[in-house]
Amino acid sequence: DGSDRGGIIDRALDAMGALDARGASVPPLVEAFTAHAPHRLVPYPGVLEALRVLSSDVPVVCVTDGNPRIQNAKLDALGLRRYLRAVVISDEIVLDGRSGRSLRKPHPAPFRRALDLLGVPAAEVVHIGDRPAKDLAGATAAGMRSVRVRTGEYADLPDNPHRPWGSVDSFAAAVRLVRRHVRGAARGTPAASVGL
Repeated sequence: DGSDRGGIIDRALDAMGALDARGASVPPLVEAFTAHAPHRLVPYPGVLEALRVLSSDVPVVCVTDGNPRIQNAKLDALGLRRYLRAVVISDEIVLDGRSGRSLRKPHPAPFRRALDLLGVPAAEVVHIGDRPAKDLAGATAAGMRSVRVRTGEYADLPDNPHRPWGSVDSFAAAVRLVRRHVRGAARGTPAASVGL
């Protein structure tokens, strides 16, 4: 069910029928979970090349939720960092005394932080993401357009009511759509953000 719901260790122990071990085992398991830094993760086919091409056309910022230690380890293991101008991890944002989970997508704060880093108006940025309720809703709330990528565990979720600017079956197709728009637009779309 993903780690963004919280209680991932408790849920894992429950699924394994190890409820009795939960109290004593959770702190070292949480530390092992957050400290794990995979050497290499394999992105979906075509992602690295598409991101390389996109980043040669426009600056790209990654907008992601979660524990910064875990998210940074994922970015390094996926080899994405070299194509990114910046990374926005929602759990690192502090806004009006709030931080952490309360500012995760779809809250507009991480998207607005990406806009600040890019230095361009929201109307000139396209966010590419796979989760309608987080990526599409958050980008829309921040005034961005969004492209829905239908891959992974969220592929079958409906776009509605979030109405993306585009909906495609791969990250590479999303990049092609954005690049066509950049080439055809009078002012262009000078930036993109991607969800992780």
